[in-house]
Parts: sequence; C-alpha cells; structure tokens
Amino acid sequence: MGFKNKKKIDFVPMDLNEDNVETLFNRCLANEQTETKILSSLFPANNGYENPDKPITFSNQKILENKKNIRYLFGQLETVHQAIPNIYSTLGTKKYTNINWTNNTRYLYEISSFRICISV
Repeated sequence: MGFKNKKKIDFVPMDLNEDNVETLFNRCLANEQTETKILSSLFPANNGYENPDKPITFSNQKILENKKNIRYLFGQLETVHQAIPNIYSTLGTKKYTNINWTNNTRYLYEISSFRICISV
C-alpha cells in the first residue's frame, strides 16, 4: 500500500524482473503453518511425463493475496501478447516491449508455476 497525490493506493504494480519473480515466488510458498495448500507441478506424471517433477507447494491464502501481482507479471510477458501458451519458449524471456527480462530458466519455471495455481 502507498500514497499518490495524497490518496491511498492499495496496488503498486511490480515490474517483470528476476528479483520480483523470485520475491513473489518465495512469498507464496507454503510453510508448516499453512492451512490450505496448492500443489503446482510443471511436469506431472498424469500428463505423461516420464520424469515428473516434485510438486511445489504454495499457500492458497498467499496466492490469493498476491493474485493481482501475479496477473500483472504475466501481463508483461511477450508470450501472453502473442497468445503463445508455452512460456518456456524464447519469447518467455521477453517482455511485451521485446526487452529480455531473464535468460535464466529458473525464473521462467518460478513464474510458470503460478500458472497452475491461478487462472491468468
């Protein structure tokens, strides 16, 4: 929450960059006290992957609290504007402004894991 022109604002948009994706990802992870959890798997066995990944466990409450930021980050991806469902393509590393936001697949996986949890 912040203030602009002396008016209270509840939402401050996050720029799509590695630090913000990692911060949001870590913020939404479940811990031992989390009551309601959401499992996210990028390569689940039930989709036919021979080597499924270990699911990531998110806090449902934290996902809901950060839903606007998650959607805002997705909205900055070039793949969203090109209607390309595969974030892992080379376009996944670009913002809609055609500027690279990452070259590290780790951050692509982190932002992609939110896609399972939330309809974006």
